[in-house]
Amino acid sequence: MAKKKQEQVKLIILVILYLLLLPVTLIVFKLLPFIIANDTNIELSTFVTTILKHPINTFLEIIQSTYMIPFFIVQIIVLIVLFVFLHPTKRQPFEVVGKTNPVHGSAYWGEESEINAPKNVHLIPEKSMKSILESDGLILGKFPSGKVVIQPEDSKISNRNIFVVGGPGSFKTQSYVLPNVVNNRNTSIVVTDPKGEIYELTNEIKKAQGFKTVVINFKDFLRSSRYNPLLYIRKSNDTNKIANVIVSAKNDPKRKDFWFNAQLSLLNTLIKYVYFEYEPSSRTIEGILDFLEEFDPRYNEEGVSELDEQFERLPDGHEAKRSYYLGFRQAQSEARPNIVISLLTTLQDFVDKEVSEFTSTNDFFFEELGTSKICLYVLISPLDRTWDGLVNLFFQQMFTELYFLGDKHNAKLPVPLVMLLDEFVN
Repeated sequence: MAKKKQEQVKLIILVILYLLLLPVTLIVFKLLPFIIANDTNIELSTFVTTILKHPINTFLEIIQSTYMIPFFIVQIIVLIVLFVFLHPTKRQPFEVVGKTNPVHGSAYWGEESEINAPKNVHLIPEKSMKSILESDGLILGKFPSGKVVIQPEDSKISNRNIFVVGGPGSFKTQSYVLPNVVNNRNTSIVVTDPKGEIYELTNEIKKAQGFKTVVINFKDFLRSSRYNPLLYIRKSNDTNKIANVIVSAKNDPKRKDFWFNAQLSLLNTLIKYVYFEYEPSSRTIEGILDFLEEFDPRYNEEGVSELDEQFERLPDGHEAKRSYYLGFRQAQSEARPNIVISLLTTLQDFVDKEVSEFTSTNDFFFEELGTSKICLYVLISPLDRTWDGLVNLFFQQMFTELYFLGDKHNAKLPVPLVMLLDEFVN
């Protein structure tokens, strides 16, 4: 119905434009004999005024002259040009004018016939609920005709990145996230769940569909599967990435002063020590805190530091020892306790018993998301920023591990993964 009305409007516009252009063609064809004869003895304004006052008489004169056929050919060409102008095969680009330069893009509302190309999406009548339930993929929306638009995993569209925008209370979660958590039955799913409602509504459904469900709850660590970032260290420079995220979360990363860099260097060294010297079960943030608590960095009366002694026991060439000697050990004796205090302040949240238990081990590994059907619910508070560093590290390591797995399988995951990141910008 909307498309039919749109065509009617275009027809009206075409007629109006043609009627505006018709006097121009009448004037041109009436002038042709004078132009051909190179006759300049004509009062142009009077000539044009006469034609505009009596357009019908002018029209009849032309069609009775030798210029009839060229005149009608020109009229046909004008109509074709106007029709093409109102029905472009290539959409005009969407334009947003900025303060200095315009920004051009190619976004436009897709037509049903355009979207319904082979292997792009599935268009299923809303009444055919059985067909909808059997069509696995991302539910994008519904056309006025009642057809539900579903983009399957094997869609020929270049990507499946969907950006949903809407104000509070505009049913983003109910209309997009929830249906797609339920409808994707052959891919792993990672869904952020700020309120916990997605888990409550879909957990049992996903289990019935053959999924293993996992909850990482940054709002309540006692009701969460466990996650230990230190168990994802694959190579030595991974320790610096972890240290940087943790320190940046509690200190302004834009202001990388002496204390920021000193903390970063010491934490990086301690993570290396724990990674190379501890058993996997003891490679935790709590293990680092215990290490700092046990060995005093200050010099005693004999000028000996317990922390120095621990690193001196390591063999020459050990990465942790080299990092320690080039970093913390170079600090002046008066600054060493302050550096440690700064780092302990940064790690203060990990002292909590619930947090230390949460980061003590891994109840699942990110690689499993690409090898088996898992629905991972990530509960994050949109208001409490305490655990931003740990949340950032969680997703950073997830992406890294999935890319690592994909690299081993020709840039594809053995089991595809869908991420539904509700309220992710918060």
